[in-house]
Amino acid sequence: KKAALYARAGIPEYWVVDLNSRQVLIHRSPGAAGYTEVTAFSADECIAALARPEATIPVTTVLP
Repeated sequence: KKAALYARAGIPEYWVVDLNSRQVLIHRSPGAAGYTEVTAFSADECIAALARPEATIPVTTVLP
């Protein structure tokens, strides 16, 4: 429900940390119907925010 609200408000990026699956889901490309791009990143990958694409961080740094 939050993702749809954020997308309608034009928030360019929404991250969800899935502790059970040990991954980060990054929602991008917001629109009236929600985010059209959702990418899952596993613990062995790196992620970066749209605002700072050069500043990558390992997914493990956001997982307990």
